[in-house]
Amino acid sequence: MLLKARDAFPPPDAPVWRKYDNGQEKKLASVGSPADWPMPVQRLIMHLVDVDWCEQLSEWFGIPDLIPDLWGGGMHMIPPGGRLGTHVDFNLHHQGMFRRINCLVYLNDWSPGMGGELLLGETGEVVVEPILNRTAIFATSDHSWHGHPTPTVDGFWRKSLAVYYYTTTPPEGFRNPHDTVFWED
Repeated sequence: MLLKARDAFPPPDAPVWRKYDNGQEKKLASVGSPADWPMPVQRLIMHLVDVDWCEQLSEWFGIPDLIPDLWGGGMHMIPPGGRLGTHVDFNLHHQGMFRRINCLVYLNDWSPGMGGELLLGETGEVVVEPILNRTAIFATSDHSWHGHPTPTVDGFWRKSLAVYYYTTTPPEGFRNPHDTVFWED
C-alpha cells in the first residue's frame, strides 16, 4: 500500500499542488479535495482517519475525542534542494478546532546524506530519518518545534502524508491562536 501511494503522487506540475518557495520553506503541498487525489493515497489516508486509529492515538496521548483533518495536511513533496525551517504549527483550525497531534508517514527510498531529516525540539535533539513506512507522531503545542532545515540533495524528492488531529476543546494552558511560527535562523 505504501509503495502504491508513493508511486501515485502526482508530478510536481500537476494542479493538485500548491508551491511554497520562500526563505523558510521550499515544498509542495496538496490542495483540493482528497476525492481528487490518487486512489492509493486515498486508501492510505483512510487508515489514518479511521475511528479505531483515532481512539488509539487518544489512548497514547491521553487526549479524548480526537478529530482527524487534512487542512494543511495531505500529500507533501519536497523537491531537490527543498527544506522546511524549524517551526511550531498553527494551533487553531479555520473551523475553530484546536490542533493537538501531527501524524507524518514517510514514503521515501532514503539513505543518509540525502537531507530532509525531521528534527524535533528547539535544537533538533531528535532526528527522524524519512524512510519508507517510518511514521512520526507528536503532540502539537507552542513548544513542539520541528522541521527539516537540511535541504534535500539533487535528484531526491521527499514524499510524505500528513494528517492532523484536533479537539473541539482547547488544550490545558491554551493562550492565543497563531499561524505557523518559524524559528529565526
